[in-house]
Formats: sequence, structure tokens, C-alpha cells
Amino acid sequence: MGFYTTRFVTAGNQAEAIEKAMTLVRTEADPLTEPDAPWKIELDELDEVDASMMRDVHGFTFFPDDSTS
Repeated sequence: MGFYTTRFVTAGNQAEAIEKAMTLVRTEADPLTEPDAPWKIELDELDEVDASMMRDVHGFTFFPDDSTS
């Protein structure tokens, strides 16, 4: 199983933005995973937006993982 999600962060550079977004997602997704099931997280897209577009976004869109079949 995989998921997509969107997070908005304020950061001084791209590396900081990635780290902040990944930390948010890991923190929120961890309780949703099985304790003994390994999982990985990958960044699919990073966009810089104006601060006026930032929103407090939560939640995940799940999809089946075809690589396990």
C-alpha cells in the first residue's frame, strides 16, 4: 500500500523544506503503519509557492502497491 499527501512548510532552502515535509509525513503516517512492516518514504514533487497559498493540510490518499503482486 502506498499514499500521496501534500504538506506546506516554510523553509530557507530546498533541503530544509524536504526535511521538514518528510518529518511531518513520517510523524503523521507512523501510527497508520503496521509495527513490523518496513516502509519507505519518497518525495515525488516539490513546488515553491507564495506564502499566501499555504494551508494547514492533513490526510493521505492511499493506493494499492502493485510491486508486491
